[in-house]
Amino acid sequence: FYLTTRQYDQAMAQVEKGAAAADTGKKMGYEKRQIQVLVAESKFSDAAKRVDQLIQQDPKAADAVAMRAALRMHNGSIEDIAGAIKDLQGILDKAPEGANIHQIHFNLGRAYLAKYEAEKAIADRTVMLGDLDQARIQFEQAIQYASTKLGVRFAQAKLALGQVMIYKGDNTRTMQLANDVLNNEPNDIAALMMRSAAEVNLRKFDEARTDLDAVIKARPNDRNAHYQLAMAFFLDGKYPEADEQFEWLGNAGDARGMLGLIDSKNKQEKYPESIRMIESALANGKNEKLFPYMLASTQARAHR
Repeated sequence: FYLTTRQYDQAMAQVEKGAAAADTGKKMGYEKRQIQVLVAESKFSDAAKRVDQLIQQDPKAADAVAMRAALRMHNGSIEDIAGAIKDLQGILDKAPEGANIHQIHFNLGRAYLAKYEAEKAIADRTVMLGDLDQARIQFEQAIQYASTKLGVRFAQAKLALGQVMIYKGDNTRTMQLANDVLNNEPNDIAALMMRSAAEVNLRKFDEARTDLDAVIKARPNDRNAHYQLAMAFFLDGKYPEADEQFEWLGNAGDARGMLGLIDSKNKQEKYPESIRMIESALANGKNEKLFPYMLASTQARAHR
């Protein structure tokens, strides 16, 4: 109760009280709950120290190793994510049949996908694609195990696999995965967003806008949905409609709004409007690194 209502001090006091009264065999369970409270409070460093203590007590404690992997994933550095992969692979290798195998595959896939995303700007392409393929394998195994062994659909894994397919450029496969989720959950926001992204890539702009309209109806302030809708209009050459969405984003404080609006004005050869927007942003102390380059580029295009 205290944890769900964010009364963290009371929650920790309750757990510590239980730990003090528990026999030796049950103490680790209370210690895990203490870690959950620390994570809920965003005290990740303290949580990591507690997890390390648990693993020192019992190096084979799969739950504690899984907690360490989750905390490493949260840290987000390539080194931490690689450590999470090692932890999760170790759990998978030793897991008995039926021990949430599908969830372990899913978490391992998430780790490989996170490593790919963290490496995109700096790593060797071969290494990156290897991580992306490992993510694909883990998500596919999670889906297969959940289906054949448990008889359940694993929507989360299908959507994660769809994200992998977008990165790999297989938009048709992404649409298939999104449709599989939507066949059972027609209003699933993540599936609608994913399908719309694939539809934009396939230049199925009307279908994408239909999906995005449904998302925005359910979540009027979803910035990513407004941005994808703006791009669906922009790439379709419907610039006034794109501008409306970009302006909405700008008013919501999203930098993608102004950047998109400048691109749209330039595409329409409305260079004076672009230049005024960029100069105004610079005069108001906006620190977007692209603005000086965009100003020079727009000025050059205007004088051709």
